[in-house]
Amino acid sequence: MRIVYLCGALDEATRRARNIDAANPAATQKVFGFCRALRQAGHRAIVLSLGRGRQNGSGAAYDACARRADGAPVIYARFVHSRWTTHLVSAFSLAVLVWRLRPRMRDRITLIAYNRLWHYVPALLLARVLGMRCFLDLEDGSVNRGRPAVLRMFDRLAGRCFDALCNEGALLANNAVRSQTSIKRTLVWHGTTPGFGVLADWDLRPLGVILGGTLNDERGSGIFIEAVRLLMQQAPAARQTMRFFVTGHGPMCPALEQLAAASDGWVSFEGLVGRERYLQILGKCHVGLMLNLSSYDMGHITFPSKVLEYAAAGLLVISTDVSDVREVFENDAAVFLAGETPAALAAALIKVCSAPDTAAGTARRGCEQIRAAFDPQRVAGDVVRFFEIRN
Repeated sequence: MRIVYLCGALDEATRRARNIDAANPAATQKVFGFCRALRQAGHRAIVLSLGRGRQNGSGAAYDACARRADGAPVIYARFVHSRWTTHLVSAFSLAVLVWRLRPRMRDRITLIAYNRLWHYVPALLLARVLGMRCFLDLEDGSVNRGRPAVLRMFDRLAGRCFDALCNEGALLANNAVRSQTSIKRTLVWHGTTPGFGVLADWDLRPLGVILGGTLNDERGSGIFIEAVRLLMQQAPAARQTMRFFVTGHGPMCPALEQLAAASDGWVSFEGLVGRERYLQILGKCHVGLMLNLSSYDMGHITFPSKVLEYAAAGLLVISTDVSDVREVFENDAAVFLAGETPAALAAALIKVCSAPDTAAGTARRGCEQIRAAFDPQRVAGDVVRFFEIRN
């Protein structure tokens, strides 16, 4: 099978070369990992990426290019740092790349669109004209609460447009987003275990705790800050047994930097780091925090794939009870907070410090479950079988 993945995945070298100040490492690793698994299973899979981020107004332009990133062949569309034309350039450059696939049409192409980005529309229209089978990978559903009516209407129109263009089937991030698409054939998939050699050393002290990803309130950064402050006040002995690492980017970076500065080295704020540095930090950790809040739509309309990465690396996952996380970790293979509060998080961390052997056992069960259930070859086989079924 020949599979083409339309997405915004962005490897670290390209992000830096194009002067893009932020990226989504978890989504990038999910896409690259899936394509790598497909190729290992004997299929031809490539990534067609927008290769873009927020434009900076400099006018700098970057031509379309091809490279190999994390074992996956990637073709990046043209990108310009121009306020008025950047989106049009990305959209039509991606369509040109799809057009250039025509010589390979001897084998019918299966095309996947990652989320509903309007940049894909010209490429998807062309793909349908060329006879490609188009699928939707709905990683993030629509946020409704608190959004103006005009934006909700735009989301509904986008949903209808993509459901029509990608009517062969939809891959869903979790069970909750099934109600946000009219596509009849669906498959819930959460990603694959990453292919890195990091494994937590539970004999290492102090215990490392990592919070990573998008650093905003809806993903629990506020709860984390208050929980650390509680520990400073009520459990000062935890300083000797535990250390915190924060990676990523988002609106709460300044508050997290202030927390780190006031912690006298107890909290290390790393910010947006490259993959190599991230793996170095992960190798020092034993606990991975996933604190998405159910009071926000984001806690329900996506799956936090970072929990798979944490568990596969042997970390104990401490999570709020959102999305499909509880279904993924069976038989007490992760720790779920008693409530979405700083006190509940602080209590869970104190429990880990007081019983590290018990925590290590839970982490080991989680690691075994995740590596078995989300083995790349197994997941690739399930998805390919889904693609092979014709409407």
